[in-house]
Amino acid sequence: MAYPSVTHTFSDGTANIIYAAQINTNFTDMINGVSGGTKDLNVNGITAAGALTVNGNTTLGNASADTIAINAGTVTPVAGSKHFIPIFGMGPSGTIPTVTISDGTLTPTASVCYVTSETSTSDDMTNISVASISSNAGTMLLLIPTNGHTITFKHNAGGNNPIFLTAGTDWVLTSDYGTLLLVYGNSKWLQIGGSLNHS
Repeated sequence: MAYPSVTHTFSDGTANIIYAAQINTNFTDMINGVSGGTKDLNVNGITAAGALTVNGNTTLGNASADTIAINAGTVTPVAGSKHFIPIFGMGPSGTIPTVTISDGTLTPTASVCYVTSETSTSDDMTNISVASISSNAGTMLLLIPTNGHTITFKHNAGGNNPIFLTAGTDWVLTSDYGTLLLVYGNSKWLQIGGSLNHS
């Protein structure tokens, strides 16, 4: 598409007579150019004070050094959309937050979290709350034990949002090199990957 343009061009000089109709036409050209969906715009930055809807194919960034930040607590896919993985981000400035287990339940605040025992340096984890993250099916979560902590992820312990592990048995991690990768669906967390304490 072309950029917005105006119909009439004016220049300095006493011989030029500017008609109101021509000025109004130019204003109409500009209004149509930014609101009719038929022109391209090239601007330095956009701040949307309200809701923003982007239709059609969308490209975010044009260089490897570009940064895309999503500050929302929840990312919601449109019903029926495909190839959407609702990973809801890390902590501020790209840091990995540390989250403490409470009565067997973890309440993660990002898609990647360090897990810390509630007391001492070992703990069991039975459930994962979605109170602070997306509850959409397909939400992914990577959990890493805090260095020096032993976390036992319990298989199918019941309650709200339990964990289901692929081997059907508990998953014990004792090192921050160990990981557990989960995906959410049908009010449960399903293991889809992970590594056991490799350094």
